[in-house]
Amino acid sequence: MTARLSIPAITARLNADPAAYPPADARGWAKTTVAALLANPKYTGHMVYGRTRKTTGRKARPVPPDQWIWSPAPVHPALVDRQTWETAQRIGAERGNVRDPEMPTTQPGRRYILRSRIRCRICQRRMCGIRRPSSTGAIHIYYKCPHDPANPRHRAACPDHPPVSLREDTLMVALEGFFDQYVFGRDRAELLAAQAEQQARQTARLRTELARIDTAERALISELEQPADPADPATQAYRARIRARYAELYAERSRTETSLTALEAAIPHDTDPALLDTLPIAAGILADAPDRIKAALLAAFDISALYDRDMHQVTIRASLTQDTPRTITALLTDPRTDHDTWHHAASPAADDIRAGGTGSQSGRGTPVPPINRKTRINRES
Repeated sequence: MTARLSIPAITARLNADPAAYPPADARGWAKTTVAALLANPKYTGHMVYGRTRKTTGRKARPVPPDQWIWSPAPVHPALVDRQTWETAQRIGAERGNVRDPEMPTTQPGRRYILRSRIRCRICQRRMCGIRRPSSTGAIHIYYKCPHDPANPRHRAACPDHPPVSLREDTLMVALEGFFDQYVFGRDRAELLAAQAEQQARQTARLRTELARIDTAERALISELEQPADPADPATQAYRARIRARYAELYAERSRTETSLTALEAAIPHDTDPALLDTLPIAAGILADAPDRIKAALLAAFDISALYDRDMHQVTIRASLTQDTPRTITALLTDPRTDHDTWHHAASPAADDIRAGGTGSQSGRGTPVPPINRKTRINRES
């Protein structure tokens, strides 16, 4: 399962059903205990050494996971396979401090529905929510990149980073269009297939480019292997130009390999696009939903956005798992939902879900390829 819950949400679920998840003592499950269990690599069946390192006169400090020493094979019964455990660690690191909609907070303070879901393309930092008054006195919510040119580390990493901010209502319009077309629209399957075809063409083009570079490099090396008169200046100039061209090809190879690696990393494996058919056809569902439902929908699809200030674009990414259709069903049938303000979107969607079911057996536990869409938006000051 890939519900991407936080430690507090997992702890609350365990404590809500002590018969199914009996705690170690009467105090119940604690967040520190749950966090330690999820982070313990020994539940994969392997013995793992070198997780901490102690220097003279200092406390033991954590060691990066890539420096741990794993036993070659499992040495005791495993509770979870290593791939699942590593996926859980990655998800835990990626989700940041996104609040789970099912975990309402009682702490005072402002709430930002897109908290931790939008990043700046220039520096890849998460943009933070702020409130600004307009000239008319209205208060607007913006998301601002935290890049600080006065911070030496920030300035060194991105020396030409301009101020970047974006109004929330502008981004929500882009998200609503994304949901209407690519998530709850009737042509979503065709659009996803077209995206997969485009990715395949890009991959093939990059591989062809690498083959061309490889052929050119071999030809230049063959030229350099030929004996030459060291006293002939024309020959030496010719060979110098060959070396310069080889350096150019090497740089091209590096850029192409980087692009290919990034493209292949963005294409998930073992996916089931049929899961997309289990969702309702419900255009307008996000625009008409109350904030609580909007937050739940964003969490259900693990929405993330990358804002490009220079291109006035936002790249939106959504992921669908076997749990997503059930989550949508629960949202539409939740008695706490204000159906007076959301009936236009909720009723058709609920009917489509009841007609379509909650997912095929072939899709169980398998994600659909993430949906990516670049949407041009108006830049806000």
